[in-house]
Amino acid sequence: MFIKGIGLISGAGIGLAPLQIADGVIPNLIPDELIKSYKLPRMMRRADRFSRICAVAAKEAVTDAGASPEIMKNSGIMVVSAIGPHRTTFAFLDELLDYPEAEVSPTKFSHSVHNAAASYISILCGINGMSLTITGFDNPWFNALVMAETALQQGSCQQILLVGADENGLLSKLLEANLDKELNRDKFTECAVGMILSNQADADDYCSISTMHNVKADLIVSKGSIKLANGNDTLINNDLPSGMFGNALECIAMAIRANN
Repeated sequence: MFIKGIGLISGAGIGLAPLQIADGVIPNLIPDELIKSYKLPRMMRRADRFSRICAVAAKEAVTDAGASPEIMKNSGIMVVSAIGPHRTTFAFLDELLDYPEAEVSPTKFSHSVHNAAASYISILCGINGMSLTITGFDNPWFNALVMAETALQQGSCQQILLVGADENGLLSKLLEANLDKELNRDKFTECAVGMILSNQADADDYCSISTMHNVKADLIVSKGSIKLANGNDTLINNDLPSGMFGNALECIAMAIRANN
């Protein structure tokens, strides 16, 4: 696969420049003011925070790739998250406990499902192709790349917009106690990452990427590691936090490195 475009929103800012300036030191929270400052269409006025950060990363990736509406129309979308829109889900469950069923927010309910973000992105980016939402604690970003590579090889779509996101909240705070032991991380860092992936190579690509070790690619991604083609798997900063959805930020860092 080839990385055509990259989008990012994190505590460091929007886009790749803040990530490079931060040099791995990224705040754990995305300021709400930063999310609100990004101009999204009116149809997203009721979108929850999780859907918004996914939409920002997606839109940034599409813009970075310079993808035409016609190409996007024939693209697929994959959204991956370890814990999904848990802030919205918990808010809806709180209302169920506090109020009669007829008085709970239908907006919160509609956004508590994991595939709500993919629906927004498909409308925002004009995507008519396949749509898949992936969740899980065991290397979800790697699993999403495997699914994307498989879909492209099978010709399911012309290209794939892959978005990985997780946000901080009650559940992430409860999980932090196990991060250091399970993921070699001591803090949960929220962010949203977008990538445009295709099997067609172009001169403007960031690099090639694969989850298959028998495929020639600039980046080889496996469970827990990302390696450059020359075998050097040193990251820009070994302390670069990845959040719960795996190696998404490291993947961006290595793609930039491979492109330089």
